[in-house]
Amino acid sequence: RRGLLHTDELLLTQFVSHAVSVSSMPGTPVIIGDRADNMLIVADRRRLARVIANLIDNARLHGGGAAEVRVEIPTGARQVAHIRVEDHGPGVPHHERRLVFERFARGGGAGRRAGNDGSGLGLALVAEHVRLHGGRVWVTDRADRTDGAAFIVELPAEDISADLDGEDPA
Repeated sequence: RRGLLHTDELLLTQFVSHAVSVSSMPGTPVIIGDRADNMLIVADRRRLARVIANLIDNARLHGGGAAEVRVEIPTGARQVAHIRVEDHGPGVPHHERRLVFERFARGGGAGRRAGNDGSGLGLALVAEHVRLHGGRVWVTDRADRTDGAAFIVELPAEDISADLDGEDPA
């Protein structure tokens, strides 16, 4: 499954911060959640940077022009990390949330959010690259309940803090 990927071990927060800094909106705030600093991912640097860039482009073009990126470990999770790209646009209606990740999706929100060149490939490529990494991606409402969308990339991750301090994770 990962034969197509050229993977490296990457510290998640450093990688995300760098990917944002070379995106179309390099000033996008990156908010690091508790425990996220010690997460290691095995990823194809180029493909995963493209995922982040596409989500930031999507926020810039369809989400009100501003975004925040959050790197979080879900409560109770030990083997996954989330990269959340949140925008301030109109959001994505519930009935279109799966459609926006399909190739050439059209319709209300799908047509508006599908990709910057109108081909409908931007979010489909995001979904494909994330799947190749053993992860998943979805869209939901912003965590703070204000207007906008939150695109969440969930990736397998390893907490290396136990390795760093020589203790077993408990």
